[in-house]
Amino acid sequence: MQEVVNYAYNRGLHVMINMHGDGYKTINGSWLICDSPSQTTIKDKYQKAWQQIANRFKNYDQRLILESMNEEFDGQYGNPTQPCYSNINSYNQIFVDTVRKTGGNNSSRWLLVPG
Repeated sequence: MQEVVNYAYNRGLHVMINMHGDGYKTINGSWLICDSPSQTTIKDKYQKAWQQIANRFKNYDQRLILESMNEEFDGQYGNPTQPCYSNINSYNQIFVDTVRKTGGNNSSRWLLVPG
């Protein structure tokens, strides 16, 4: 991941890192499933992934933006359940807390937090 980020970053571009579309039940290996009964495991894995990413990139300047997730699927096609709302909000809070705790430029980095 760092090699690809550096390709763009070293050319003066802004770079965004996110967890993209990982909540689709129809995709083999998806794990960020907001209505899964395995929320403890999912949230632990999510926190560890963002901790690793944030630590790796904490010294990059503000041209690097982190986004908690993108195209997270609620499983309901526009009619999400309360557990999906609650879990997505929890994921976002885990993301913010984890990134901020890593320090460096992450203490004030722009973070994107989708609803």
